[in-house]
Amino acid sequence: MSFIIDKSGMDGFERNENLKIKTNEASTFTVPFTIDEMNINHTKTCEISNDLSKEKIMSQAFSYHSAGKFEEAAKYYQYFLDQGFLDVKVFSNYGFILKDLGKLEEAEFYMRKAIQLKPDFAELYSNLGIILKDLGKFKDAEFFTRRSMELKPSLVQAYGNLADILLQMGQANEAMLWIKKMLKIRPWSIKALHIFNHISEIESIS
Repeated sequence: MSFIIDKSGMDGFERNENLKIKTNEASTFTVPFTIDEMNINHTKTCEISNDLSKEKIMSQAFSYHSAGKFEEAAKYYQYFLDQGFLDVKVFSNYGFILKDLGKLEEAEFYMRKAIQLKPDFAELYSNLGIILKDLGKFKDAEFFTRRSMELKPSLVQAYGNLADILLQMGQANEAMLWIKKMLKIRPWSIKALHIFNHISEIESIS
């Protein structure tokens, strides 16, 4: 039984003044989430009972996370790690909380930790690719996204993520190939159609 949730039904995109597309289709453990801007110091201590077991701390973190109480979830994730506990679900989910808070270097660190614990889990590589893209490390982002697709060719959301990375690298032709593959599987995908139209627009200008 997998703990991963595929957010394929949650297509999203945004475009800025320079027509730069941001596509972040990520997979999270136990709960999916979208985080608004918050001011969280993830290293601050919180009042959590020392009597809680590893399982109870993690369960409470996921409970807050699922309820949309991201500040409380972040506290419990950090407390869990401060106790020296290791869990791939915590590393991955906490990494994406940090990513959405703009703490990209820390997010990269925790996602790499998750991969160390579960090196055969394709979704983790795709998630790391998203973080590396946001850091501007496009070659590394491409490498890890392609790795996720090698491990799990059916990970369709990675197709769109790779297309976005390739666009940032000026490789619109290959980006279009991946979007066409995505559309064959998900012809209803708003995100894929948006990228397709954007690449077509680029090609018409050039």
